Amino acid sequence: MCLSTGRPFSSFHTQSIQERPWEIVKIGLTREREELYERINLRVEQMIDEGLEEEARSVYPYKHLNALNTVGFKELFAHFDGAISREEAIRQIQRNTRIYARKQLTWWRRDESIHWFHPSRQDCIFELLSLNKKTKKKTKSLYQDLLLVQTLSIKGPRSLKKICNFVSLITP
Repeated sequence: MCLSTGRPFSSFHTQSIQERPWEIVKIGLTREREELYERINLRVEQMIDEGLEEEARSVYPYKHLNALNTVGFKELFAHFDGAISREEAIRQIQRNTRIYARKQLTWWRRDESIHWFHPSRQDCIFELLSLNKKTKKKTKSLYQDLLLVQTLSIKGPRSLKKICNFVSLITP
């Protein structure tokens, strides 16, 4: 399209905001830093117990691939190479996961439209959704009303699914 018109792609974007027949409520899940860090540490230990080390060994021949340069694998690869002990690899996985969690929080906190709740406060989430439904002009369904922003629910998609099932809105 750009070649045939001679116009840059950005010129096709209009600055008008498209009107939607629903409103989006963004809900972020967050925890106190101490609680979050403890959950990270426990989760890493659980992942090791459930086979993370064996999984890393299975992909070790491909460690040069950028897709495997991730928290968990890169520390275990250093252990397999003899650069660090197994215990140090686990400590580094925990530390690097905490760093990643902080980065995620920093990223999402910039969005001022997110309503932040502790995962145990489903009552407040329901109250927010209830108030939102009363004040909005048209709502198709709660699914369309809600954009659930996960801010590192440490158990990952499984935990998010439990929360979503509880709230009965979406499943990942």
